[in-house]
Amino acid sequence: MDCCFSLTGFLHLSVYGKGNTFLEGHLDISESSLSDQWRSLSFCPSHSGDDSMEKRLTLSGTPGVGFTVEASQDNGAGLDDPKEFEINERNTVNVFQFIPPKDISKTQLGITVTSNSDVPAYLKVSRNCLDVKDNIRLVDYKGESIRLTFARKGRITLSKASIPSLTDSASWYVGIALNNAAGTTPLNASKTGTLTLTKSFDYSYEKPMFIIVLLPLILGGLFAVWAVYCFKEPHINPFKSICCPATWGEVVTAMWNVMKYHWFAGRPKTFSYITCIVGCVLMVGAFQFVYADWYLMIQEGDRDHCYYNDFCYRVSNSDIPFNLMSSNFAYIVHAFILALSVWYMEAEVLARSEGRKKDFSFSIGYAFAWALLFEGLFSTLYHLCPSKITFQFDTAFMFVISGLIVVVMYNGIEMKNGQEDEGNVGATNFFLVFIVPLYILNYLGSLNHSNEGLIPTAAWAVPLALWCFIIVNWVGYKLYFDDWKSCICKCKREGKCIGLTSGVCIAVLLLCLFAIFDSLPQALLITCIVESVVVTIAKVSCGNCSMREFKGCCKCERRSWKCFFSYIYVLITAVFLGFALVMFLALPTTDKAKTPEESRNKNEECIWLGFFDYHDLWHISSSFALLMGAHLLMYASYTAPS
Repeated sequence: MDCCFSLTGFLHLSVYGKGNTFLEGHLDISESSLSDQWRSLSFCPSHSGDDSMEKRLTLSGTPGVGFTVEASQDNGAGLDDPKEFEINERNTVNVFQFIPPKDISKTQLGITVTSNSDVPAYLKVSRNCLDVKDNIRLVDYKGESIRLTFARKGRITLSKASIPSLTDSASWYVGIALNNAAGTTPLNASKTGTLTLTKSFDYSYEKPMFIIVLLPLILGGLFAVWAVYCFKEPHINPFKSICCPATWGEVVTAMWNVMKYHWFAGRPKTFSYITCIVGCVLMVGAFQFVYADWYLMIQEGDRDHCYYNDFCYRVSNSDIPFNLMSSNFAYIVHAFILALSVWYMEAEVLARSEGRKKDFSFSIGYAFAWALLFEGLFSTLYHLCPSKITFQFDTAFMFVISGLIVVVMYNGIEMKNGQEDEGNVGATNFFLVFIVPLYILNYLGSLNHSNEGLIPTAAWAVPLALWCFIIVNWVGYKLYFDDWKSCICKCKREGKCIGLTSGVCIAVLLLCLFAIFDSLPQALLITCIVESVVVTIAKVSCGNCSMREFKGCCKCERRSWKCFFSYIYVLITAVFLGFALVMFLALPTTDKAKTPEESRNKNEECIWLGFFDYHDLWHISSSFALLMGAHLLMYASYTAPS
């Protein structure tokens, strides 16, 4: 209903339902209103079974004031029937009624708004019309509504698991209103756009689940066999492996003996043990935090708590992004494949020569498998409710994986006289000096980067500078160099000075990345990844390692096919890595460094099987890259006898 004054004055209009017992709406216009301005009043449809839907209007105001009233039916919305909306200072809320068809509960319902304006607005869905019309800016624990903020696009998905759940027994109401919670929206702001209701998914999980389990399992197993065939030789016998192969029966027996006598006793496996301990302990606190954040979002109905790709949101029995979480199965499957691969290599060493077994420690290989497993678990947990503050859990084991890459390039996997080299980095030192400070800095950076700005920048900047100084000195101590400049320039001692070079550069790189991403957690993550790549390339390029045999293997005629397959393996690993980085950096579907409405501007529809988005492809492809890369790293870490 719209009203227009012909003179200056004031007017109070009230609308009652039939029987004059329930106030359905009121409109107040001050005496300062201009004659050419319209004021709108929206009221909810009657819940009475009487089709007449009578309304009673009461008017009071300045005597002698003339006005015009225009009444119209409340907007109704149907499936695949786009509705235009306009909201401004005079028409503050648009309310649309949706009467669901009888079969709607068999699918998920996508309630989508799009606009060409960046003005922030609310989208709220409820069974209670008054909750949408009068309380659209509020959230509560009634479980009657779901609300989010949007700029150019947004979507609320109703399903059998949502609160409130999607049923075909009652009407639904969709409200759209301007959002000025931050106090930055101009008073004269307006917004136009389109509301569309569509069926989004019918709970058919068989095909995507079949693919997300079998694809990593079959291809991952194939790549592991491929890697063992191409790269196991230095670990087994660099001189006589071709002449003295072990039978399958001997290898199977050796695998049993490795599990029985070496996994829980015998040679050092501290990297494997401590990686497992850190993952289990950290998981307890992380789960409590993320679950509480998600539960708060569900109970309040405020979807701004969690940064989802709402345009590719698929639920199962709970209101969670089942597709985004299940895509992490690839990490878990590949972790078990990697552990099995390392187990086989260790067993074949034992089968060929028990004395030779004493020269190698596969602890770091198993640590890679544990790290891959926990990366999958923590990524799954993080995507339960992605946000700035929970991002620290997603990156937790990326730090471990990056650090393990540097350590294996420095330590190698061989031991001398059955003992670890005294100059090597021990597992306890690695976690205490490198991983634990990173976790603390990452946590402080997350607090500083959150909307609340819970701690000042100096709270993490000072510890960061101190940690960088300690790392540089620790690396110099481990490398036994008196002249650091000479170490960096001459690249002596089997390429181990690369660690020192990286340690010196870490502070500068961190500052540069922080300036680019404006986020310490992202800067820490990108720095660790870049450093691990640099260390690997430098080790392969200037280290006296087994990669020299790999480069020259084509000179030997009997190894030409193995050489060919080895190069193809490296190429495919690089392709997976490059594809994963493109999915992560160039095609993000959310941006947790921005406001919820700005983040939703990046939301995209599912691109594969109607179930997975670009970020899901990042999970899958990066998991393949880590699985294949781990085999390469163990091979490249071996230093052949001179």
